[in-house]
Amino acid sequence: MAAMLFPAVLACSTLALKRFPDLEDVAVMLVVVYLAVACMHVLNDVIDADRDRMKWPLRPLPTGLVSRGEATIYALAMGIISLILAFYYFNWQFPLVIFLTLVLGSIYTAYTRDKIGYLTLIFIPALAPIGVWVAFSAQTVFSWIPWLLFLFVALHQIGHIVATEIHLLEARPLLIKPKWENMLYGFSVIAMFIAGTFLYFVAHLHWIYLAILAACTVLALIAFVPFARDPKSINNVKNAQIVMVTGSIFGSVGLLIGAL
Repeated sequence: MAAMLFPAVLACSTLALKRFPDLEDVAVMLVVVYLAVACMHVLNDVIDADRDRMKWPLRPLPTGLVSRGEATIYALAMGIISLILAFYYFNWQFPLVIFLTLVLGSIYTAYTRDKIGYLTLIFIPALAPIGVWVAFSAQTVFSWIPWLLFLFVALHQIGHIVATEIHLLEARPLLIKPKWENMLYGFSVIAMFIAGTFLYFVAHLHWIYLAILAACTVLALIAFVPFARDPKSINNVKNAQIVMVTGSIFGSVGLLIGAL
């Protein structure tokens, strides 16, 4: 997770400021983000405690290592510290985005994941670049670039979810026919390339970014072919997952290089 967040925060803040950010600001931003993410995950575990007893019995709550009350206190403490740091160190808009993300994450776990599907998750991680952008340049948040980043992350989440949640947890993403589910992976890869190319021109990025984007797209499409043929194969699923994770890391690094 650190390997993905660090270059992503650097890239987004560099684009927002139109210069390389102060490392102190980046360090505080990472602390804020990590605390908010930890808060969300612990809250999700609290909400899912009964469900996890059957699906994930070795997690801290089902085993009794941590009580629901203790976990709730930990989550609230991390969330409050994250909001205070965001407000004190950056601005009042940033904690609003964090709070919205936490609320949406809880709604996802408590309702939309099981009632609608796993793809309702995609907009929650996509708020991350919006939050970083707001923290560094709130006055320009309604420009093209932050929302292209929002779209790019949402599309990446579609591919990631299709490669993991659907076939391992046997959940329908939305009201989509099963035979079309694995095709979403290919759609997300192609759509990411289109959105990323548009970002290249709008943000006037260095050509190295476009080269890395193209390379990641080719690798993802290569992984998609066997995955589309046999989405239940463990090797095909693992390859699709690996491509999505490594692609996000190299994509963030490429975006940072392109923004400098």
